[in-house]
Amino acid sequence: MAVLGKIREKSMLLIVVIALGLFAFVIDPNTIIGFFDGSRNKDYIGKVNDETIDRIAFSSQIEQYKSARPGATQNAALTQVWDQQVSAMLLEEQYEKLGITVEKDQLWDIFKQINQNNPAYQNDQGVFDENILRDELNASLEQNPSFLANIEEQYAGFPKQQVYFNLIRAGIGATEKDGEQTYRRENDKVDLKFVQVPYTSIADTTITVSNEEIAAYIQKNKAEYEVEATTDINLVLFEEKPSAEDEAAVKEEILKLLEDRKVFNKNSGQEELVKGFKNTDDVALFLAENSEIAFDSVYKLKTQVYNGISDTLFNMEPGQITEVYKQNSHYHVSKVLGFKDYETRSASHVLVAYKGSERAPIGLERTKEEAEALAKEYLAELRKSSTDFAAFAKEKSDDPSAKQNGGDMSFFGKESNFAQEFKDFTFDNAVGSIDIVETSFGYHIIKVTDVKTDKKVQLATLALKISPSKETLDKLYRDAQNFEVDAEKNGFMETAEKNSLAVLPAKKLGELTDRVSVIPGNQRQLVKWSFNEETKIGDIKRFDYDNGHVVATLAKRRPAGLASPDDVSVTVLPKIRKEKKAEMIKSKNNATDLASFAQNNNVNVATATAVTMSSPNLPGAGNEPKVVGAAFGMKSGEVSGLIEGNRGVYMVEVVKVTPAADQESYKKFADQTTLQNTQAVGTKILEALKKKAEIEDNRAVLY
Repeated sequence: MAVLGKIREKSMLLIVVIALGLFAFVIDPNTIIGFFDGSRNKDYIGKVNDETIDRIAFSSQIEQYKSARPGATQNAALTQVWDQQVSAMLLEEQYEKLGITVEKDQLWDIFKQINQNNPAYQNDQGVFDENILRDELNASLEQNPSFLANIEEQYAGFPKQQVYFNLIRAGIGATEKDGEQTYRRENDKVDLKFVQVPYTSIADTTITVSNEEIAAYIQKNKAEYEVEATTDINLVLFEEKPSAEDEAAVKEEILKLLEDRKVFNKNSGQEELVKGFKNTDDVALFLAENSEIAFDSVYKLKTQVYNGISDTLFNMEPGQITEVYKQNSHYHVSKVLGFKDYETRSASHVLVAYKGSERAPIGLERTKEEAEALAKEYLAELRKSSTDFAAFAKEKSDDPSAKQNGGDMSFFGKESNFAQEFKDFTFDNAVGSIDIVETSFGYHIIKVTDVKTDKKVQLATLALKISPSKETLDKLYRDAQNFEVDAEKNGFMETAEKNSLAVLPAKKLGELTDRVSVIPGNQRQLVKWSFNEETKIGDIKRFDYDNGHVVATLAKRRPAGLASPDDVSVTVLPKIRKEKKAEMIKSKNNATDLASFAQNNNVNVATATAVTMSSPNLPGAGNEPKVVGAAFGMKSGEVSGLIEGNRGVYMVEVVKVTPAADQESYKKFADQTTLQNTQAVGTKILEALKKKAEIEDNRAVLY
């Protein structure tokens, strides 16, 4: 009784404890973490210059994006919606500063344009009637006065953006002098001789590059090597796949289905004989009840049957059954139901098209009557035994493919997609027959060249999927658990090696990555774990994925900022080597003429003619703008010093400079330059605004 009394006294405490226990049982662990994590409790996804992006509204936009694009990944949706939102906010700031607005008449014009094809706003004649639209808009405003503000928010962005970008474009137009420079770059020409000593003439192995030199190069080219935060993880997969025992069980099951069996009928109280696959009278019904692949009644050629059994099948008799065979993830057994002959024929043709016939050559003016008369002439010629049909077709046919195949249409069946008239003639006439046949393509002179008969087989195939059993799945789960525990004690790589398990690396994962190439499905939680501040290098954790389990260890973490020498050495090393090779070549050569420079380096003097600044390509050397630019700054007969190019060190002698003829006006080229300058305005402006803005991004924390 004393115990019961104590329980009664503490009843409220017990209720609270039980409630918390149930709450903890059903609640998402991430929500519990979020309760204590201030960053997760934020009601905004980010900030742009102190203006917040609402978390709920952002989430709604993400769902709308994915709904409109069913194949889009979460990462793609996060990136696109974020970029759109940030860009819109930055631009809106600019509109406010500059006083850019959209007047009501502009908004009305936009609203009309958007709705002009909507049948709801068409009159009895099916023509758009703006009065109908206006009446509905007024009715909506009466019910909801804020509706106009919603319209402005939804549709005013684009016209304001146009005004803003046009203001910027107006300030970057090209003058006629700029146009003249464009004209000169495209039309001034230079003929030159040059000697190239390629960088490949010095072996990479002879060039030593230190980590300090790589680090210095990165510092010198900071903008090129700014990187986002990334992580590397190592993974061991425990994939859900059937064991040898599972395969044997499925094979045994499929063998049982072949044989007749007795089944107790509860209604009659007696045993009844149920025919197996070997003896069933209705294969379609049997397969519908027992197979994971339905009955396919279509007769198939040998090439259309699984090649592992095709030879066997086409040597069997109707009613015979194959051995059990494995194909992909199923065990199969096939029963031959019957064979039938399948006739195919080959033909060659010469096409005489006419104006208006299907796929007639562009510019063809031949009339239908002229085509018919010409086809008759061709027929008379092709009936001569001395005429080579293929050669004639290559020369005369209006079918473009005849140039390659000489009019040969190879073998085809009656179900092919050739013109019906073409097929009818080919299958209704003997080999060697030749005549004119008209189709929508024109007049064909067709010659039947061969006939062959193949066999097609009709099969009934019983198939059962080979799936892992519950015992296999349980063992796999235990194996993953045991590996996680052992790896934490003895080391990840050591435990993997001890158990002969492959370690798969996943490198340079971004904060918003949701796909890891070596694991199918969404792996957002795995990536978030690798970026979590509490996760340390070497930490190990097990995750579930669509096809099993994965045990991961954090191998490396790179903060945002300048890339480390180790991470970019692959791209930096060739650049530093090239610089060093250029210095080596220049230090070893003091020649002042092309012949000496070429002789000293065992290379030849080459020539290039009509080279322009806009297309600075040298024969055998490729794109060399620095070399060509130097040539344009020289006079005829002048020889350059040593020039460092993209692919080697050069010496150039100018043979002739040919300036383009002067133009009365360069406006056309100025307009061309203006267009080039203004095409990228939108992208460049947004890049500049983002770089200048203070942007807080919480996507990686909240998603």
